[in-house]
Amino acid sequence: MDGAFPGRAGAAREVLAPGAFPTVRMRRNRRDAWTRRLVAENTLTVDDLIWPIFVIEGSGEARPVASMPGVVRVTIDRVAAHVEQAAKLGIPAVAIFPDHAGGGQGC
Repeated sequence: MDGAFPGRAGAAREVLAPGAFPTVRMRRNRRDAWTRRLVAENTLTVDDLIWPIFVIEGSGEARPVASMPGVVRVTIDRVAAHVEQAAKLGIPAVAIFPDHAGGGQGC
């Protein structure tokens, strides 16, 4: 056997062309924007976010959610303020979660 590639006749005389794969990544499939988006890495933007709002009965009240530090359950009269905060941050959607257990305790 001759050369650096055992089992292949004449392999010692083969030379990779300059710029050949794997040295250069071919990009012919990424010429158009839609194909670049198709093969792009995952990206997360503010457009992908949904602001959750936890609603309880009553008025003028906000109760902390024990299992989620920094998150509060609010009464319906305070929902608008939370929606406004989400809008200022550019978050395009909100999800309202009512308190089915009653009282907003637990969790």
